[in-house]
Amino acid sequence: MSEKKYGGLQYWLDKKFVVFANWAVTHTNLVLIIFIALAVAAVLLAARVTKDTSVDAYFNPADPAFKHYKDYQHEFNSDETIYIVYSTGNNSVFNLDTMKKIDDLTHAIEKEVPFVRKATSLANVETIEARDDDIVIQRMNDMPFDQDAIDHLRKFTMANPLYVGSLVSSDEKYGAIFVKMTLNSTDPIEKLRFDPHGGNHLDNVYPQVSNNKLHEILARSEYQDLKIMLTGDVPWNSTHSQTINRDLDIITAATLAFAAVLCMVLFRGRPLGLIVPISVVLLGIVMTVAIMGAMDYQITLMFVPLPTLMCAVGV
Repeated sequence: MSEKKYGGLQYWLDKKFVVFANWAVTHTNLVLIIFIALAVAAVLLAARVTKDTSVDAYFNPADPAFKHYKDYQHEFNSDETIYIVYSTGNNSVFNLDTMKKIDDLTHAIEKEVPFVRKATSLANVETIEARDDDIVIQRMNDMPFDQDAIDHLRKFTMANPLYVGSLVSSDEKYGAIFVKMTLNSTDPIEKLRFDPHGGNHLDNVYPQVSNNKLHEILARSEYQDLKIMLTGDVPWNSTHSQTINRDLDIITAATLAFAAVLCMVLFRGRPLGLIVPISVVLLGIVMTVAIMGAMDYQITLMFVPLPTLMCAVGV
């Protein structure tokens, strides 16, 4: 009964593997040449693989909730922001020196940070007032930049609940710059590139390219006396992608190191007991990436656990 069950495809494969194993043992030099050729070809194909660091890989494009979210973005633009909170250590942010710096910083962010749609601060917030029969709309940078104008802005701003708690704290010790972006982290990678021909490395894609430029601006000497805290989608998503990118290398290296120690213990310190299993696992990882390169697949955030899993299973 058991002999009858053993047959068909399984029996045929077993016979073929026996023939292949005998051939490999009797042609070791040829097998080594083929192995080296496959390894070189795999490395060349793996080098073609590009990375997609956007969080779009987490979502199914056909998911109804995700489609509604993309429709919302199409109608109302990006909902991603940068929120910059600042203070000077003074009792109030409504002083001439601070306002001049915030005006310069707001202009620098709008002009220099990639993918910024609008930056709003106390220096350019709109004041809408009724004067006699007219409605007067002004911005701070449209008025004479002196302490009297700042005092007028303070009086108007602190009486407006739309600005208190968003652009200035109720105790006047903290101010904020609210930055709206033109892109979303869930956009296709082609839209996220700063340089269309610069590849998909982190420093060339949104939000990293925006976050890096923002930090470069904030590091300038004229803003060093401002105590600045950053939050919002851009800093968070940028840190998230950078952390995953860094941890992928660290975790993979740590897993290989642990596997190497385990192999040395189990094989009683024999070099082949270390070299052979680790080489097979590394070649498996390279071959996997090579197949992705041959099929024009991209490495996304969902690829992150794979090398560690292959190390754990393969060794």
